[in-house]
Amino acid sequence: MNTQQTIAKTDWRSEWFEFDDVAYMNTAGQAAIPKVAVRAAQAAIEWKKYPHKMPDSLQFELTGRVRQLLAEMIGAQPAEIALTTGASTGMAAVAQGIDWKPSDEVLIARGRFD
Repeated sequence: MNTQQTIAKTDWRSEWFEFDDVAYMNTAGQAAIPKVAVRAAQAAIEWKKYPHKMPDSLQFELTGRVRQLLAEMIGAQPAEIALTTGASTGMAAVAQGIDWKPSDEVLIARGRFD
């Protein structure tokens, strides 16, 4: 089964913590975190206790695996995927790569969160 088939068959509701009697909408400011991210953060904290014991593969191959999985999920190539620390950092990286001219304009959404 390929990644897209696995994603399509996953019951994503089980990957989130339950919210009782609430519709939580503040995902831009303080988003809920899926269970898989909690497990990954806990594992990273454990590795930080003894960083000299962390296998190089965790540090250097993980981003490649993430880019590959994201590319498969959205029908792109891994080289087209950039991983950044957040949306603002990603937008800044893109902006720095554009050959700007003095007459160019930048349009942003009112109330943008960054």
